[in-house]
Amino acid sequence: MTLNSPMIMPSAEMMQQLAGRGSQLHRMVQAYRRIDAVGELFVIAVPETTGTEAKGEIAISGTATDSGVVTLYIGNQRLLAAVKKSDTANTVAAALGKAINDNEDLPVTATMEAEKISLTAKHKGLSGNDIPLMLNYYSPTGGENTPSGLNIGITPMRGGAGSPDMDSIISAMGDLLFDFIGLPFADSASLQKMGAAMNDKNGRWSPYQPLYGHVYTAKKRDGR
Repeated sequence: MTLNSPMIMPSAEMMQQLAGRGSQLHRMVQAYRRIDAVGELFVIAVPETTGTEAKGEIAISGTATDSGVVTLYIGNQRLLAAVKKSDTANTVAAALGKAINDNEDLPVTATMEAEKISLTAKHKGLSGNDIPLMLNYYSPTGGENTPSGLNIGITPMRGGAGSPDMDSIISAMGDLLFDFIGLPFADSASLQKMGAAMNDKNGRWSPYQPLYGHVYTAKKRDGR
């Protein structure tokens, strides 16, 4: 697909073919199409950010003294690994790592080494640091708890660096009208650039180019 050029995007399936399964654009189109199946949607693909991928870690220790299920959330996607009584940490790590890699829609990939699962964001950049990792989101009252005998520690995603060239993205928007603009880049530099492009003095909200529109982004709070 052509980079830094608006493209109308009818479906998540088409986005998957063009950008890759689990890519940032694929996941964004998936999310949007869940609430609006037929509305007009444009995407702008940008070159891979110069920088590094965010990384996280899941460390497992102990031996299961009861059967159960390990429940891990990556973003809002739930992953399950069945555990049998007497399963070692190595066995559980292998099962959980396989569950991660079997789900190609995730924004990360996993590598396993003994009792440790290393996660790597599929894209370089600061945005990878905001990929949430969590065990048992709904707690035991919701039927989610780590099987007895196992200890599981999570190192949050971190170390991602780099952000895209916002000038090229803003230029690509041109004079097209966009009611809602989804921005996956929440770093200060990107927000300042987009804020300037949207202002009411000489931006999209000014009387000189009354294009209007609203920008939406999200950032993980307090590093969690």
